This record gives sequence, structure tokens and C-alpha cells, in this order.
Amino acid sequence: MKLDRDNLVENLQRLKLQIVFAKADGSLRSLFCTLREDCLPDEIKQKKTAKKKKNAETLLSVWDLEKKAWRSFHCDQIAAVLQMRVKMPHPKKNRPRTGRRKIGSKKRKSKRKKK
Repeated sequence: MKLDRDNLVENLQRLKLQIVFAKADGSLRSLFCTLREDCLPDEIKQKKTAKKKKNAETLLSVWDLEKKAWRSFHCDQIAAVLQMRVKMPHPKKNRPRTGRRKIGSKKRKSKRKKK
């Protein structure tokens, strides 16, 4: 499965992905990884120095979420890419209330006449 490296990097910067790839010995490896800034340790965020490796156009370094370390693989060896399920807050629960009546204001009185 050949994927566009730039597209994969873009998705890794936004999401947590499970990537299945073939290792150098031919066996398959499943890797839970990301490039999201909020998932990286603080000391890693501050370094921001990238070392040039040979075959840099196909080699991709990612943060392993299970082992808490950097791992790399060749993009042309990817067998599958799956998005991890992430529990996100419900958008309506965190949204401020809107409407005509302000919180703390009195209820409107009915205009109906009582008999």
C-alpha cells in the first residue's frame, strides 16, 4: 500500500493512527503513533531539531504512544492505516447557552388573563 508521505504526516499531526507496516525482516508490526504536539512530552517539543537520515523521503519518524519513544518506518512498507478511537467531548455539552432569556433573569409573565 503506497501512501503519499505528506498526506500521512498531515494526518499524524491531527490524529492518533494505528499503522501496520512490514519490518526489514518481512514481519508485520502494528504501531499506535502520532505527531500531535499535545501528545509529545515537553522536552521533545522544545528540541525541534531534526536529523537528516538516508532515505529521508521514504523514512518517517513518529511518536509511539505505547512505548513513549520515537519509531521510524518506510512509507512504502505500509500495509494499513487505521484511525484510533479517541473519546472527544460532546460539542453541545461544552457550548455556551444561547437564547432570548439570560441566565438569572426572571421568567416572563404570561399575558393571558386569569378568570
